[in-house]
Amino acid sequence: VLAPHDGEIVFAGRFRSYGQLLIIAHGGGYHTLVAGLSRVDVTVGQMLLSGEPVGRMAGENGKNQNPTLYIEMRRNGAPFDPIPWLAALEHEVSG
Repeated sequence: VLAPHDGEIVFAGRFRSYGQLLIIAHGGGYHTLVAGLSRVDVTVGQMLLSGEPVGRMAGENGKNQNPTLYIEMRRNGAPFDPIPWLAALEHEVSG
């Protein structure tokens, strides 16, 4: 599993029924929550660049053949639909 955007790990560990949970702060009130990991490869306070590995999903070791990755994006503490944001990124030109 890769970081969706640059940010800082503000939580990494077990949380309720989510199992291993990561919370990545991106600045400007934006956070990404990632759950469904069998292994976390980052620590609280670690800075990330987009695309850096953050952990492994359950099932990569053959134990769970139907792993589920949960991703939630939040702005100022409230979940929001990231589809318009992701669509805008798709149309950006780099280089």
